[in-house]
Amino acid sequence: MKIFKPYTSELLLGCVNNHSWKTFLDLGCAKGPILKELKKRGHFRDKKIYAIDIRHSFKDYIEEIDKDIIFFNDSACNLKNIENNSIDLLVSSQVMEHAESDEKMIEEVKRVLSKNGLAYITTVFKKKWAWYFYRCGGKWRLDPTHVREYTKDDQLLPLFTKHGFKILKTKKNMFWFHLPFYRKIKIPIFGYYNWEIILRNK
Repeated sequence: MKIFKPYTSELLLGCVNNHSWKTFLDLGCAKGPILKELKKRGHFRDKKIYAIDIRHSFKDYIEEIDKDIIFFNDSACNLKNIENNSIDLLVSSQVMEHAESDEKMIEEVKRVLSKNGLAYITTVFKKKWAWYFYRCGGKWRLDPTHVREYTKDDQLLPLFTKHGFKILKTKKNMFWFHLPFYRKIKIPIFGYYNWEIILRNK
């Protein structure tokens, strides 16, 4: 169980608090922990909120948070229900490593973001010596469903600039997990990092 709470991230909250926005998209929302926290903080008043996940079963969880949130069952690489340039603030936490094509996902983020819109994206970054007990495609993985895990900045950041984004900030924090039999103890997953990236659509 990896410990990462994106809704407590200073970078994310900075985007929410300091950027003027009226439309918000949680891309890869899962059960909606980010949406739940931001609603609790009062950020969704008079805003239009979208949530997208490839798993339709998460719709019920999103409706429990707020019935006014518009949920779509879409792929991160094909946001067919979101109009061009319609989103002012987009969040996607721990999705890009699962996407069939990271570049196609970036193209879709670019398409739906408004001019000067912000994207807060997190993904997995690992050192070459990193180890975790899952194995996929002959490689150790933090999660067996990961299509990729980045090991160099230039495997990803140039894709953002290629598609017209300005990279505002990046930050890496080590992943941790709780011991299942004693939740108060957390242990670092050496070599694995949560990579936070803030982008502006130029």
